[in-house]
Formats: sequence, structure tokens, C-alpha cells
Amino acid sequence: MEEQEPESRPQLRRQSRAKACDVCRRRKVRCDRERPCANCVRNEEPQSCTYQAGSRRRNRRLPSAPGARERLAALANLERRMQTIAEEVTIQGQAQTLQAQSSSISERCLPNLRLSPGQHPRSDQTGSQGFIGAESLAATLINVLKAISPSNSSFASGSNGEILESPNQDFAELLCMTDTGVTHPFASLWAPGASVKDVCLALPDDQSFDLYLSHFFDVAHLLPSAPPVDFQKEARHFRQAMSIDYRNKDANRSAGWLAVLFSVLACGCSLVPISTERSDLNSRVFVCSTFQLLRLDNYLLNPRMDHVRALSFLSGCLRYHANPDASWKLLGLTIRLAQSLGLHCAAPPREDSSPRESEAWALWQGLLWDDTILSLCYDRPCNTWNAGFVPRIARLTETGLSFIECCHGQAMIMNDIQHERARSQRTRLEVSEVLFEAAEEQIMLYEASAQEHLRDRCTCKDDRQRAEHDVFQIFTTYFLFHLRRQHIASQEKSSNTSMSDGDEICIERCQSILEAYLRLRTYAQYATKLWTLVHILLSCAFFLATNTNLNADNSSLPLLQDLCHTYEQSIKYSSSSHPHYVTILQTLQGVSGIIQPLR
Repeated sequence: MEEQEPESRPQLRRQSRAKACDVCRRRKVRCDRERPCANCVRNEEPQSCTYQAGSRRRNRRLPSAPGARERLAALANLERRMQTIAEEVTIQGQAQTLQAQSSSISERCLPNLRLSPGQHPRSDQTGSQGFIGAESLAATLINVLKAISPSNSSFASGSNGEILESPNQDFAELLCMTDTGVTHPFASLWAPGASVKDVCLALPDDQSFDLYLSHFFDVAHLLPSAPPVDFQKEARHFRQAMSIDYRNKDANRSAGWLAVLFSVLACGCSLVPISTERSDLNSRVFVCSTFQLLRLDNYLLNPRMDHVRALSFLSGCLRYHANPDASWKLLGLTIRLAQSLGLHCAAPPREDSSPRESEAWALWQGLLWDDTILSLCYDRPCNTWNAGFVPRIARLTETGLSFIECCHGQAMIMNDIQHERARSQRTRLEVSEVLFEAAEEQIMLYEASAQEHLRDRCTCKDDRQRAEHDVFQIFTTYFLFHLRRQHIASQEKSSNTSMSDGDEICIERCQSILEAYLRLRTYAQYATKLWTLVHILLSCAFFLATNTNLNADNSSLPLLQDLCHTYEQSIKYSSSSHPHYVTILQTLQGVSGIIQPLR
């Protein structure tokens, strides 16, 4: 028994020193066995440099595991801290609730500082909603229509204050905010793997190509939102080369250039004098072709100026299709692409500026015009701006500023005002009256600095100059009308006399806009198809219908009746009139029906 006692004792193995830290051993690299080692320091993870339990010296350095009693004490301490934090959050929440209640009471006491929630018209066809700012003229019309008696045949309101929309009059459709049921512009009409040559097969015949191209450039001089590239001759040369042989060197174009061409053709189809189902279908096909080319050129990850220009044209084309709400959303994507290229930092062109710098400036100003005019129509925030180094005051020239330069300058002024209004809504501070007065002076200064035919209609030599004059006067008067209307809204505490004078000025400006639009339809009916002019027309009609001062003056009613008669003649004597003429006519007739009871 005594001999077996040594064998029953456990034999302790000799523990050697670790030759590498855990990290170096896993990576299978040489370790200098420092604490921490050089490899862990180089990899910026010294805290991960640990060694396996092998040496007594290292075991003495390792902290002992906490016992159960220590863990329970730590959990109790953590629970007490969490309870303290919960009590602090509860106290802060109660304080914020009291502050919100007091602010709501103060808002009820000061209604001038309270913001209106806006309108959300719902479409009967799709059930979708769209936001319209409370300061937009369309929202003003909806508020008035809610108060109209149910006896009105054109518009009625329910007992609970909701609008009863008849099948013939959908307010979302009236405001061009409905889904038209088509899959363009993002639909792909080609099978997977289609190339640029496959998309080019959608080009029209030579006669239609020349027709659509001519219609676009006939109206392009009235489009400050999309200053066109002078590539009409180049486009015709490309079409001629394609007709001879598509393998010709002159027929090889980039996908971005072809996207611009298809977008121009899409706009040209929408601007034909007499709209047909064929032209409308061709326009939608060209829109889909443009997006297919943009996708093939990877426009999101590798944007170029051609992509921005094509999207800018498509934004206008969607407005011609009476989809301005979709156009406003697509415009946001276009603005982001332009900003990724640095177009928002472009400086005004000089004599020594390169063609690309001048093109970048004109393209950004066109996007700013688009964004500003759509924001005014729907009372939505602007996403574009001009840098502080860009001069706001019109420059004086010997021949005067052109139509495009004046429109871009006036859009800059309105864009600044829109940003000031947005900031005042966030801070609950009113916009200074000096800003409105200065903006009006700057708008009129651009009018005074314009070319002679833009200021005086008697000096116009042809229909092109007369169209530029009338459209420029419509834009200028509309901007002044908006500034005066916003100025009145910010002066709710002023006397009734000043408010009445301001309303009379707004009425006169709306009437002058209707007169210019009627005059424009007599010789340039193609220009009146521009959605911007149509929306300005309807906005002025809405204001005249909702203004209470019409009790004393009925001069607006004959203008609206003349407009209704003009659209009736267009629908009656044209078997293929514009598909939205009927909606416009119903809107004008409904507005006239509102005005008549106020007589």
C-alpha cells in the first residue's frame, strides 16, 4: 500500500510561456511577446493582445472573476440607476407637455402666428393624397368651396364640411395631382439586354422627326425652365445619317446625347397644335425611350450634364401631360444630380467663360426656375438656391436683357423670398415688409432692364416677339401678384383700408393676366398649352372667385366667360383637341358659377 501512494498523486505538467499572443497565433504571424505586441499596436487593437493562461506571472495579473455576491450588487446598482433615469425622463416629459399646452394656448390667443395645416385633396380614382400648402391659391379655393351651399350644381359640400366631389369634377384631377394610370416614364418597353441601337428603332420617320423637332424649337424660346441646346442642325444631320446606314460614323452618338434627343421629341409631340392619340402615344413612348437610355448610361452612379438636361426636359414633358405633381417629384432627382456635378456653384458667365461654364450656369438657372414656379403653385418648399456671390440686381446693357435672362433673374428674387418664408415658418417670425418691397422693386427693375419688345408691345416686329412680350408680362405680373398677396398675409394686424387697397391691386393684376392670356390665344395658341401658363390662369381665376371685393366690381366675370367661350370653341371645332381642355373648361365654368352668386 505504501508503494502505491506516490502513484495516486496527480502529476502536474510543466507550463511553458506562451510563444505568441492569441491574435498573432490566430493570424499565424511571428509575435515579439510584448504586452501589447508590436503587431497589435500596428493594427490599432492593443486591447485584444492577450495570452493564454500559462505563466504564474500572467495569472497573477489577470483579475479574478467576480463572485455571485458581487454580481448581484452590480445588478442592484444598475437597477437603481435605471430607475433614477426613468424618473428624470418622466419629469422632463411632464415639463414639455406643460410647455406645449401653454404654447397652444398662446397660439389660440395669437392666431396670426399659427400655421395652417394645408390641404390634402384625395383622388376619387386612386384614393391617393397630395399635400398642397395652405398659402397656395388652390388651397384657398378648396376652403371656399367647403363653405358653398349644397345647391351649387358644379361644386357641393357635405354636412360634415367635406367636399362632395361629383364624378365630373375631381379636385385632385382639377389640380393635376391624379395618377393618369400609365406606366411611363419608368416603364421599360424592351426585353432585358436591349442595347442603344434597339432603343433607336423607336425613332419616328423623317417627316414626323422634322415635325416634332420644329414644334419644340418653335416654343423653346418661351421655356425659361429648359434653355435648349442649339443642336437642331446636329439632330437633323444625325437623323439623315441613320436613314442612310446606322453603322455610319455620324450615327454613333452617346446614350446621354440620344436621351436629350428623345426628350426633345417627347416635348415636341406634346406641343403639336392639334393633339391626337397618336401624338400622345408617341410622346409617352419617347419618354420611356429616354429613361431606357438613361438607365443604359448608368445616370445615377455616373451623372453627366446630358443626363440632367434630359431629365429637365422630361420634367417639362410631364407637365404637358398634366402631371405637374409627378414633374415636381422628378425635379427633385434632377436637382440632386445637378448638385452632384457642382452646377449649383456655377458662376454667371463672362466673356472669357468656357462653353461648358456657360451651359452649367444656364442649366442650373433653368432648374431654379422650374423649382420656384412649382413651389409657388403648390406652396411647397424650394430645393434650389443661388449662391451669395450671384448678383440679384439686373445689369444694364445697351440692347437690354433677353427674355431668358429676365426670367432667370426674377426667379432668383422669388426663390429668395420663398426661402425667407420657409425660415419664418420654422422660427414663427414674420417676414419683414422691407423684403417684400425690395423684391417688388427688383422684379420691376428686371422689367425695366429688358429688351424693348419685352417692355413695349408696339415695338414687336413679329409673332415671336409678341409671344415673348405677353408671356414675360404674365410671368412678371404673376410674381408681383404673389409678392403683394404674401405681403397682405403678413399684415393681418394692419388697418382694413390698406388690406382693401392691396386686394384691389391683386385683382387688377389678375385681370391683366387673363387679358394677356386671351390675347395670346388669338395668334400663338401653341404657347397657351404650356402648363405653367395654364396653372397661372387657373390660379388667377381662383383668386377672383374667392375674393370678397367682387361684390362691388363685376369686371372679372366677362373675362372668365370669354375664356370659357374660347375653350368651348376649341373643343367644338377640333375633333382631336387637347385631352385636358375639357377639365380646364369645367374648372372655369365652376369658378364662374361661384362668381355669379356674389354679384
